[in-house]
Amino acid sequence: MDALTIGFDYEGEVTGEDAREILDKIRVLHQRAMNAANTARSADRAESLRMFAVSLEKAFYETPLVSISNSQRRPLPEANWQAIV
Repeated sequence: MDALTIGFDYEGEVTGEDAREILDKIRVLHQRAMNAANTARSADRAESLRMFAVSLEKAFYETPLVSISNSQRRPLPEANWQAIV
C-alpha cells in the first residue's frame, strides 16, 4: 500500500469500536495529506492534496447523523449528531 492508503478488516457490521478505529485512521490520513501538501513541489499537487483533506473532513466529520439512543453516541461524541429518533 502507498503512503495515503488505509485498509480495514470488515466483516459486515460496524461497532462503535470499529467506527473509532476508522475515524482514527481517517485522522491520520488527513494529517498525512496536509503534511504532503505542505512539502509538495508543485502548486497543483499541493492544492490537490488540500482538496483531498477537505473532502475527508466533509465526508467523515460534517455528515449529519442520528441515533436511537444516547448510548449509541458514546463511542463517537465528536460526531455531528443531529437527533435521537
